[in-house]
Amino acid sequence: MDSGYLAQEDFDDNVEEAWDDELPIWATIASNETGVGFKTNESTYSKVTVHPRTQHVTFGFAKANEIQRRTPNQIQGGIDPIEMEYEATPLGERTTQLYLDPLSASMMRTGLRRAVRRSVRQEGELSDFSFLHMCVTTPDFTSLWAKSSDLEPNSSLWLKANMVEDELLLDSGYIEAKLGDVKSAWLVEQWIDEQSLRDIENELDVSPGDVHHRVDLIGWLMAGARHILLADDVFSQEHLTIVAEIGKVLDHLSQRIKHGCRSDLLQLVNIRKVGRQRARQLAELGIRTPHDVLKMTKQQEQIILSKRGWGPLLLKNILEEIDKLNTSKNNPQQENVRFDDVPLDGETEP
Repeated sequence: MDSGYLAQEDFDDNVEEAWDDELPIWATIASNETGVGFKTNESTYSKVTVHPRTQHVTFGFAKANEIQRRTPNQIQGGIDPIEMEYEATPLGERTTQLYLDPLSASMMRTGLRRAVRRSVRQEGELSDFSFLHMCVTTPDFTSLWAKSSDLEPNSSLWLKANMVEDELLLDSGYIEAKLGDVKSAWLVEQWIDEQSLRDIENELDVSPGDVHHRVDLIGWLMAGARHILLADDVFSQEHLTIVAEIGKVLDHLSQRIKHGCRSDLLQLVNIRKVGRQRARQLAELGIRTPHDVLKMTKQQEQIILSKRGWGPLLLKNILEEIDKLNTSKNNPQQENVRFDDVPLDGETEP
């Protein structure tokens, strides 16, 4: 009577199992027909191996208690010994400190090496857009989507992509991704060219919140790209000057991204309460440095105060801020000395 349970002999290790994996179903059916036979082929059993210790036939598997203990060095592709130690490379350590995706760091390293080679050989175009596009192609950046209107051959985005094709340091793959990356880099380019948020929204159909989000991202990535460039030590001594120059370009771009202005306003926008709009209004009057602000004439003050967003109190605070910076620069504060660090009479230095 079949009780539904397996008997003990079903678990006997000495019972030989009938392996028939090499015989397909159609061959089994064909064997029942008259006049059909099989021809022995040694290659059929090429996958069947004999274990060297147990002399048992195996089919790619073995019992755990039958595996011979071997050292890691005897196992091809096995685990490393316990005493194995690992040390991060300078580039890997810097990537970790910057919280960058390793793939982002690798992509920026590739793009920056190409930038150095272009500068050394004086071949190929290299511009601010080259570095902006390099950062937006990384996984750490949230690229914009190319909309249906952007995919039309005569759209402004298509024209922009064709214009900057020779400047790109990294490839984006399929056309939608390429246009999306060019659109993202173009957004940041308009931002550092002092385009207003309304103009950017009308041109690229991107809301102000999305603009600020991506400006923050690319500012972080641009600063990280500079560290990646300096940590990469593949170039010889004679090319370090070019590396340093590209590092300055990246640092300059980081400042422009932070303040959203052109290069000529960087000295003014670093003054507290002077943003890019007020700095541009000062520059239009020929005032381009903090020293020029202190030397403003009465006529220039009246013109500035007549503009929207300015007031006597604001101008007074700006002048006091600049004067404070000049005073601290000309008269650096002496280090405070603790009373208990003053030597006693007769005390000798160690």
